[in-house]
Amino acid sequence: IPVARAAHCACGGVLTAAAGRTSVRGLYAAGEVARTGLHGANRLASNSLLEGLVMGARAAEAAAIDLAAGQLSAQQAEFRRPRANLVPRDRLQRVMTRYAAIGRDAAGLADAAQMLSESMRPAELTTVRDVEDAALTLVARALLTAAAARTETRGAHVRTDFPHRDDQRWRYSQVVGLAGDGDPVLLEPALATGGAA
Repeated sequence: IPVARAAHCACGGVLTAAAGRTSVRGLYAAGEVARTGLHGANRLASNSLLEGLVMGARAAEAAAIDLAAGQLSAQQAEFRRPRANLVPRDRLQRVMTRYAAIGRDAAGLADAAQMLSESMRPAELTTVRDVEDAALTLVARALLTAAAARTETRGAHVRTDFPHRDDQRWRYSQVVGLAGDGDPVLLEPALATGGAA
């Protein structure tokens, strides 16, 4: 039986306020998709279940309050067939498992970014799988951007070329956004953290 290291979670996601609101009006996030900051740089097993329950209830309550206050409208969404860049899922999984899982380094992260860039193709998002692959591609590229910039080891982010935690330079969470061309970029200011990770 092959045995290999594996990451069981990622601490990050859509940046939310305490009630699950995001910077996009009408978009709420909770659970594994949300970055609430409750876990720091790593989380204990099963803590995400409780976070999902609590934050899911808060997000639902916030949505109900916003809807009742007239801040949202329940409109029928218009279906469009958008286009996006995506990497075929099997290629994306192989590259990210090899270069961006546990034990990352600058060379591997750069190789992964290059391989994904070379494998990306524009596609019309006509199926659920296409939408998923485009989202996975975007998240993978955002992860590579943040991981390459963070020159330390903290929590679940293990850099073999920077094996120690660096509280002088890295006592904050990184925030990744999209540039005008759709490429992931680190945003400033990042989120300061108060305690040890």
